[in-house]
Amino acid sequence: MLPNELNHTEFIVSFGEWLRRRRESLRLTRRELADRAGCSVSTLRKIEDDERRPSSSVAESLARALTIVPAQQTRFVEAARGQRRVEDLGAPEPSPAPDASPAPNLPAPSTALVGRSAEIANILNLLRQPTCRLITITGPGGMGKTRLALSVAAQAAALYPDGLFFAPLAALAETAFVAPTLAQILGLADGAGQDRRTQLIAALQDRRCLIILDNLEHLPDVADLVADLLRNAPLLTILATSRTRLQLLGEWSVEVAGLPLPPADHVELPMLLSYDAPRLFVEAARRAHSSFTLADSDAAAIVHICRLVEGMPLALELAAAWVAILSPAQIAEEIRRSLDFLAAPLRDLPPRHRSLRVVFDHSWQLLGDEERAILRRLSIFHGTFTRETAEAVAGATLPLLASLIAASLLRRSTGDRYDLHELVRQYAAEQLTAEEVDVLGVRLVDFCLGMAEAAAPRLTGPDQARWLDHLQVEIDLLRAALRYTLNSGELERGLRLTLALARFWQVRGYTAEGYGWLADLLAATGDGLPSRLVAKSYLTAGRLAHQAVDRETAHEWYLRSFEQFRCQGDAAGEASALLGLGDVTLDHSQARDLYQRALDLAQQASDVIGVADALFSLASLASGRGDYAEADELYDEALIRFRQLGDPLAESSTLRAMAIGAFRLGILDRAEAIYQQALSIYQTLGTPQGISVSLNDLGDVALAQGDSSAATDLYRQSLRHAWQVHYHYLVAWGLESLAQCAATSSDGDRAVRLSARADRLFTAIGARLRPDDRQDREDRLARLRNELGPSNFDALWSQGAALSLEEAYRYAMGEDEA
Repeated sequence: MLPNELNHTEFIVSFGEWLRRRRESLRLTRRELADRAGCSVSTLRKIEDDERRPSSSVAESLARALTIVPAQQTRFVEAARGQRRVEDLGAPEPSPAPDASPAPNLPAPSTALVGRSAEIANILNLLRQPTCRLITITGPGGMGKTRLALSVAAQAAALYPDGLFFAPLAALAETAFVAPTLAQILGLADGAGQDRRTQLIAALQDRRCLIILDNLEHLPDVADLVADLLRNAPLLTILATSRTRLQLLGEWSVEVAGLPLPPADHVELPMLLSYDAPRLFVEAARRAHSSFTLADSDAAAIVHICRLVEGMPLALELAAAWVAILSPAQIAEEIRRSLDFLAAPLRDLPPRHRSLRVVFDHSWQLLGDEERAILRRLSIFHGTFTRETAEAVAGATLPLLASLIAASLLRRSTGDRYDLHELVRQYAAEQLTAEEVDVLGVRLVDFCLGMAEAAAPRLTGPDQARWLDHLQVEIDLLRAALRYTLNSGELERGLRLTLALARFWQVRGYTAEGYGWLADLLAATGDGLPSRLVAKSYLTAGRLAHQAVDRETAHEWYLRSFEQFRCQGDAAGEASALLGLGDVTLDHSQARDLYQRALDLAQQASDVIGVADALFSLASLASGRGDYAEADELYDEALIRFRQLGDPLAESSTLRAMAIGAFRLGILDRAEAIYQQALSIYQTLGTPQGISVSLNDLGDVALAQGDSSAATDLYRQSLRHAWQVHYHYLVAWGLESLAQCAATSSDGDRAVRLSARADRLFTAIGARLRPDDRQDREDRLARLRNELGPSNFDALWSQGAALSLEEAYRYAMGEDEA
């Protein structure tokens, strides 16, 4: 047998190798395939490396994700489970290849199709089904529907012995012209007095052929002709491209979205071109300017371009046309500034595709007045939104939402949510009048304020995770509302909204962002706002600044808050501000004086909460200077008051503080017992955040007792609860705790990787470790660097920092050890 006659499956000795080659032939990364199949990247790696066989359910998911045709999926699962030879699967590459030669009667594309392997496989599978005779490829303008249809038709040529025919309909003004156009394309003579529709049916009646009807959304009655042809020509198949469905009973719809995108951060140049969107941009850039070279410094800008246009092929082509005079970073900035930038005088593009504005103008003209009004109003939303939100803010009814979805201008997102392609949103926003912007802005703020103030008291109780998740999903909506309050001068409601979100900002790692909104709103504040609201805003700004910025800035806000509360004669407010001032001072004597003044004021105001808080602060100060006897006495007093108030969260925080004192004294049994009491309260309340903190504390005790196995288990339990509520500070601390545990267990590689990812997360959320914790960490990393060697240490650090947060979580939880 000659070398070029060898069956290339002979060299595949394992299922893992077959799987890897199939994935690579579809140009899927491990992450993309894992996401499609619903498994972890670690699991997929082990399957490809033949370290693990997939379960039946995972194998079935992989079959679907790899576009294995239904008739061969059972064979695939059996091979995956070791119940059949790998050779029985045949070649791993989908056949025929994506760039098949153009068939007769089809226009020859001037460039190779980039991506769309999954879509091509899906449509080819449909065409092989005898009951599927009408497929409509839908999607907004610029998604490459025509190019996709031509590629599919070329690969399906063998199914249609009587021919393939391409009918471009974009230039036709009326449906009446469609039948004559088809007759001409089919080469039918113009019979004297014969109806063209009748002539078409007679010609197609016994022919097994495929007709592509391209761009027919502007021809409202064309569906009647299509139905008539399919009804009377039983061997005919029609592949249509349109921004809307034909709404026929036997129609199969395939929606086309943007090309796969790389993640927003940490994409290195070697892996950039494994994603279709940047690959298309780079190929188009090289065609536009042959000397274009891809530098490491361009990777981030190209990712930004791809994400700005959400992978739209036409937008990527138009953007790439500018590389002769602009860098990728400059192109990204121009796209961000104006939709009109995405235009290019490419003569072989249809006039309607030479700029995105023309593309969107065409779609806009096809809408009715009500649909245009709703699309304009929906542009107020950044990100996804629910039907209820759309109705409350934009006045959108379900039929109008459905109409915009049918027109490929609105997308159904995950769950019950919707969204607009960002470029469509920009175009629609340009159509808004100033009056509409004001009306919609007020409605948006009202809606978000009601949502945030309803959530605020529930962010510390048993429903904490659910309400945090609710606000997380709506974060783009909340940001849009805050932006409007700042730009429009609606400062009072902006402050109220920010205060209601304060707990959310802290828990979800947005402390710096929350501080930024509040500082900007306060900077714009003049006279006339309720003084108590301003004072509370100063106080909250101090707390957020203490976490996200620095002590000096926090001190300024606390001082302003104190002065504002004093002007109002609000002793309880003054006490809260003094406690904040004590928290940010580095002078223990001064801090004690501030806490004592706060205690005196709270007692004068009969503010039981303020008294308990002041006692707690004085106790923490005593513990910090090593006076644990005084600390325990003060903690006991605070504990009595918190229990009288019926505040179990404050009670558990006090218990935890007492345990920290015992831990620092080395009285580990006492520390463990008190930590367990705090944990019990948090478990009763069902508060994931508190449970996470307490489990981490108990892990510290186990590690100090020399039981690294128990410590690892407790740290992982802690991390799992932090992950549930996406409390990024606690997630980072969990990664760091497990790094410390790994170092203690002589697993230096794991310790460095986890510390690197924890460091990246701490930096991202603007959090800082306490001085003693920071010093312990630096000492540990210095030891590891010495033990592992500088070059190995640096390589491990880079590997850890490059992990996505989900990959880091799975790694920390030991899923790679299974």
